[in-house]
Formats: sequence, structure tokens, C-alpha cells
Amino acid sequence: MLRHQFTLKLEKAEEISPIIERICLVIEMLDAEHLLSVLGRERGVHGRDEYPNRVLWHCLVAFGCLGVQTVTEGLRHLELSEGLRKLCGITSRGTLPSKHACYRFERRLGEHLDLLEEMFAELVRKLSGKLPGFAERLATDSTKVHSLCNGKKPTADEDASWKKYEHSYTDEQGQTKKSVVKWFGYKLHLLVDAVYELPIAFMLSTAKDNDAPHFAKLWSRGKENLPDLTDRAKSNAKDKGYDDEETHQVSWQDGVEPIVAIRKMTREENQVLLPEKQQVCADNRPLRFDGYESARKALRYDRPKGCPKVTGKGHCAMVLHCSQKLIRVQLDAQNLRHLGPVPRDTKKFVRLYKGRTAVERVNARLKDRWGLDCVRRRGQQRVKVWAILALLCMNAFALTMAQQGRISEVRKTVYSIAV
Repeated sequence: MLRHQFTLKLEKAEEISPIIERICLVIEMLDAEHLLSVLGRERGVHGRDEYPNRVLWHCLVAFGCLGVQTVTEGLRHLELSEGLRKLCGITSRGTLPSKHACYRFERRLGEHLDLLEEMFAELVRKLSGKLPGFAERLATDSTKVHSLCNGKKPTADEDASWKKYEHSYTDEQGQTKKSVVKWFGYKLHLLVDAVYELPIAFMLSTAKDNDAPHFAKLWSRGKENLPDLTDRAKSNAKDKGYDDEETHQVSWQDGVEPIVAIRKMTREENQVLLPEKQQVCADNRPLRFDGYESARKALRYDRPKGCPKVTGKGHCAMVLHCSQKLIRVQLDAQNLRHLGPVPRDTKKFVRLYKGRTAVERVNARLKDRWGLDCVRRRGQQRVKVWAILALLCMNAFALTMAQQGRISEVRKTVYSIAV
């Protein structure tokens, strides 16, 4: 009786809740006809059609919108919600697909990751046409994707790996302490728009891999998804994990300003002072950064701010003998990592680097609202299917808001009324 009463309350709540309508919009936005036709031809040869591919596809999209982490949890939503069953093409509770059918369908999707990636790229291209200034300010980072497999057992996920690193911090008493972070699973690398906080490109790697070696491939995928990315992008904010020569050169070659925090180098040959700190006048006053000349690929440094010779105020011992002129510091492949078109001591760098937090918020939404954290999957292929599903639902829902002119709501997430 209690379960029946709960079901009645749930179905009544659906009448006033937009959850079913939003899932419907996401399903309609995802053009899966080519994918379903390919799966249909394969099933016609190798299997039976007890559960139609379209029904299973709608179920997985609904699971992604609801943010469930397991197929069993998603089927429980279908069992309790009549409106959700009708949306997925299920006539009654007795015709619900089994969890094994959903698992087999996930495995079949894993064999066509290229089609899923093309669906994601099509959404990115449509978003670029609807959102003004899309992909001008970018941010790049990776996030942990925990696996619930026991990494200490031989039967654990063979594709996943352990990651361990130490983090140093200073406590309230001023003492330096270290904390150890360790997890088993994967890494999701994301290239996102820092203004609208929407993903543009992604990669999935094992947890032990560092971030910097994957940036070139991630950037290449971003240019594939959005062919005019290099014409749109102006800056790309990244944390210290991407501070190496290759990542700077990849952005530099495409005319994108690399906004990267510098690492503290420990080797003596790498302890290079930043050139902008060395630019001083005859009175040992730091010169003022006067911008970047793209034609000459050089940084401009002019007289110090508040120079007594210019303002006529203050005292300078060298005011009578000052011959300070405009200084240009040429950028090349050797000093690009230490300098860059935006020096790290400028206000512009601080402002652009704050945009890096956009990718942190995207990661948080993917984990908390789209069910990407603690995946119950084994194998990189199946984990990638679940990750693409979350990214597809996020961008598809954002595109529905953009097409309706609700630009301020493109970052909203879909909540389940059954929670």
C-alpha cells in the first residue's frame, strides 16, 4: 500500500514538474538516427529485437538526465514513473528492459564511440552558432573519475590505475604540512568555454597519466569539433600541471594566449628568473608593462609607473641622466614558458587565470548532477560511454535553452523529482 501511495504521489508531481519535458527536449535535440540505424543493422544480423534500440537509447539518455549512477537505479525510476516510461516508449512495468539488456546495449555503444563523439561535436557546433562569444575564453583541466573496483585485487579493472601525489599547504600556525591524495580509476580531460561553462572537447585516460602530455591531443580534438576554434579563441587558462614547453607552443602556434601558472622548478638549470622581474630602470624601479605586439611577437616595457621625469613629482637620483627608452623583449620557443604574451605579474593575467575555475564547476556538475562520479563500470570503453552520455545531456540541454533565447540558463542542470 505504501509503495502504491508513493507511486500516485510521484505521478501527480510529474504533472507540475518540468522533468519529463526537459528529458524530452534532450532526446529530441540528440540526432541519433544514424547511430540507431547502424545498431539496427548489426542486431538484424546477430541478435533479436526483444528490446528495441530506440527504447534502450531513450532509457540511457533519461538515466543521464536524471543523474543516476547505476542502471538499477535508473530502472527504478522507470518503474515508479509512468510518464517517464511513456517517454522512453515503454508501455507498462512488465515490459521494462532488464539490466542485462541495458548493459549489453552499453557494450554495443562502446563499439561505436566515433558516432557518439560526432554527436557531441555537432552539439558544440550548434552551440557556437547560438551563443555570442562562444569559445573566446577557454579553460582546460582534468578531473578524477573514481572507480568502485578494488584496485588491490587481480580481478579489478585492468584499464584503470592508481594515482598518488602529495599536496603541500601552510596551516594557520604557519607550518608547512603535506597531504596525500590517492585514488583508483580514470581521468577526464576537458576543454571548456570559460564564460558559458560548457565542454568543447574531452578525453579519457587512466589515472596515472599526467595532464600535460594529453593537451596537444585534446586541443586537436577541440579544433575538430569546432573548425574555427583558432579564430575564436583568445586565451586558454590552465593550472600548473600544464606548465611545460609543449603546451605553451601548441597554444602559441594557433595564436591563443596560454594563461598558465608557473611551477616551482627544483633543478638548478631550470631556476630561471622571470624576465619581467628583471626589467628595471637606472634607478632600479620596475618598468611598466605596456602590452604585447603581435606583429613583432614582443613584450613592451615602458618607463616606471609614476616616473618623476614624466610626472614631475617625487624624487629620482637619475632624473638628470635618465635615457630610459621603450624596451621590447622578443618571445621565442626558448623563453615562451617563462614569459608568454601575458606576463604573470599583470592584472590581465590574474583576471584571465580566474576563468580557470569554470572548468572546476563543470567537473562538479558532471559528478554531482550528471552521475559521473564513482562509476560502476569496468573497462575504459564502458566508462567512456558513460562519460560521453553525461556530456551529451549537458550540452543538449544547454542548446535547448539557447534556442529559446534563455542564455542565462544554459548552465542549469536537470533534477530528478524522485530524489
